[in-house]
Amino acid sequence: MQLKHFPILLAFLLLLTGCGQSKEAQEGFEIENNILVAYTGDAKEIMIPDNVTEIACDALSWDYEHGTNLQKVTVPGTVKVIDERAFAFTAADTIIIEEGVEEIGDDAFMDSYIEEIHFPSSVIKIGSGIMETEEGLSAKIYCVKGSPIAEYFEKEMPYGECELIYE
Repeated sequence: MQLKHFPILLAFLLLLTGCGQSKEAQEGFEIENNILVAYTGDAKEIMIPDNVTEIACDALSWDYEHGTNLQKVTVPGTVKVIDERAFAFTAADTIIIEEGVEEIGDDAFMDSYIEEIHFPSSVIKIGSGIMETEEGLSAKIYCVKGSPIAEYFEKEMPYGECELIYE
């Protein structure tokens, strides 16, 4: 084999084995410019990577076959924005949003059947209908009493049999 073809062969082998891809891509996280655009992995529990600062529209939506096996998602405080519809139709039962997240867009969790969700007091910008469903929701919503998200749910409790629990 001639040495001039070695770089091409090496690149081809790296592509085939997945070496050279980011760790996130190998685990099913599709990240562009620190924005999670999709989760296409098959894990049941995930922690959004620390380098993500925003979760894009439909990134975790079962309708787009994103995260179809998910049961639990943890959003670290390094994420500042959860865009509109980011978790719309999500398969996840439990979502834990850690302190540091500041913004949740319109319809972020719409038409999802989340059973348990934890919101931090750091959320200060809240869109409309963030947990609305057509069929009703039966969820435990955890938040800090007196926080903007608690005040939101005291006025805008989702349709169904939801329980607001103060942590």
